[in-house]
Amino acid sequence: MVSLLLLVAACSDEPAADAGSPQLDAAARADAAPGDRAPEADTANGIDRSPAGDGAPIADGYSAGDGAPVADGFTPALCSQGNPPALAALTPEELNAALADKDFLLINVGSESGGQIPQTDTYLAHDDTAALVAYIGPDLETEVVLYCTIGHRSHIAGDDLVALGYCRIGYLVGGTEAWVDAGYTLE
Repeated sequence: MVSLLLLVAACSDEPAADAGSPQLDAAARADAAPGDRAPEADTANGIDRSPAGDGAPIADGYSAGDGAPVADGFTPALCSQGNPPALAALTPEELNAALADKDFLLINVGSESGGQIPQTDTYLAHDDTAALVAYIGPDLETEVVLYCTIGHRSHIAGDDLVALGYCRIGYLVGGTEAWVDAGYTLE
């Protein structure tokens, strides 16, 4: 699984957050496309994802996760493989193969009522960043795969964790709908 997330993340062409993006309130953030939002203060959850602690967007889309101000030309903290944190997109087939020898956290950030992928560790709300951080722990190299019903909420939660410096975060593209469409079952 380690090589799967690192390979997918290394091949990602996901654009960084636009430095000129306006900050979005929580309601607009939930409706925004995952790549359209900048890191922001999340005072409802006790997390300020902005590097200066003032809720301002990060100039180049990365955060050191340590609350230090970010200057132009900021180089993000690198993960153990020498790459900046990046969100990995997993297909249902990739996730199913990884479950055969599961050595990662699998977190449902969508809905508890729609069924869960086998071997799911827990359900946590996608917008409760503090709970996600508490569950995952302080090790930024912890491997985590997030999923929801269609992939949107897991992408948001994954972006939030990556902005905090977590290096090995993936999400299921298409969520449980894609999982079922691929022929896999829910519990």
